[in-house]
Amino acid sequence: MRRWARLLVPSAALVGIVALVGPSVAQTRISPDEYLDRLQRAQELARLDGDAPSQERMAELRAILALPVEVAISGWMVEVRADPILERLSGETDADFELASVRLSALGDAFSDAVTAEPLPSDRVSTALAQAYAGIVPPPPNLLETVLRVIGEVFQAIVQRVGSVIASAGNAIAWVVLIAIGVIGGLTLFRARLVPDRVSRAGRAGRAGQGVVDWAARAEEAVRAGDLHEAVRALYLALLAVLAGRGIIADAPALTAGEARFAVQRSRPSLLPVIARATESYERVVYGGATPEPRDVERLREAAAEARRP
Repeated sequence: MRRWARLLVPSAALVGIVALVGPSVAQTRISPDEYLDRLQRAQELARLDGDAPSQERMAELRAILALPVEVAISGWMVEVRADPILERLSGETDADFELASVRLSALGDAFSDAVTAEPLPSDRVSTALAQAYAGIVPPPPNLLETVLRVIGEVFQAIVQRVGSVIASAGNAIAWVVLIAIGVIGGLTLFRARLVPDRVSRAGRAGRAGQGVVDWAARAEEAVRAGDLHEAVRALYLALLAVLAGRGIIADAPALTAGEARFAVQRSRPSLLPVIARATESYERVVYGGATPEPRDVERLREAAAEARRP
């Protein structure tokens, strides 16, 4: 009960501050052509063409995208959030702009596929999801971690809203509030181990005795059988196993591609470009419904090979 009390008190304070700060600003609504134009202009800026990298140039790139936005696609409003990879690039090196160019190209390809794709029947979506999670045993739900995850999301909303208050008011009290929120939220997130690479080693040891699927072997069998869709899925799970074995990500088969990219950037940023290409191929095929190609298989194989290197 004591631990719950320590967590619920700051949580109540955070919720109260959200109510005081006020509602967030509505997102901009644009057409698919406008969004693709933004991606193209940002990618042109990412190509340095002999210019020196700079934080200002990277900030201008993100300003061109102006995310988040809502894009109208066939009568549906699709939210495009700020890309976590682009948001973390400082722009101080050529590698930052090279990664930004790769990322923008992948985002453009994925969005073009989504716009031109025929709507999938609901039964086909259900079948694809069932195939994607076949053989994966999800961890049992944990009520405490669920509550802490909600607190983390509330904290992110608070930081954004209080930041806007500071920008307009600039008073000392607002700065004190923001610092206090940062300390409380940081301790809460750290203790909750919400970041993928913070999963305890005790949890790994507890699963050591369970049966382990050789996803790499299963992928090769699928390739020989001509089933590239299953090969992509199995190679993605094999890649997660390699990354977990190297201590780069958490040992969790249900880890999403976005969580894997985030953990790789924290632990081994040099691996991020090849991991980003591989996981984006997986998402495009398994969740986007795109027809798998040999290059998708090769990207996943290449990523696993790079991850194995010391």
